[in-house]
Amino acid sequence: MILPNKLNALVALSGAAQSLALGRPSLMDALIAGALAGALLLAVAKAYEHARGGEGLGLGDVKLAAAGAVWTGVGGIGPMLLAATASCAAALLCRAALRGGFDPHERFAFGPFLAMGVFAAWLLAQWA
Repeated sequence: MILPNKLNALVALSGAAQSLALGRPSLMDALIAGALAGALLLAVAKAYEHARGGEGLGLGDVKLAAAGAVWTGVGGIGPMLLAATASCAAALLCRAALRGGFDPHERFAFGPFLAMGVFAAWLLAQWA
């Protein structure tokens, strides 16, 4: 349930390197995307914490979204988050079906789904 800062930094730095090497997304787009995705997920995390009185999205997830958006650019933030949340919701529904119910207090790692969303959005951008 921990996303190490060093790995998130590596994702961001390698995203910036691919931006410089390939020119897609542009470095400016990549940096803006990182800031935008990080701010968006931080706002979601804080809103959830305020509404529910507890953490629902960890800062590691926020940092991974920011780092991943460096790979995808601004246009990839929506597809990244859609793929991540849809796949996570599907996994939670399957888990609930297998267990015969859903425990709303059980912790569930979002990071793997977010990483898959980054990869899916990056692949989508390669075809565009």
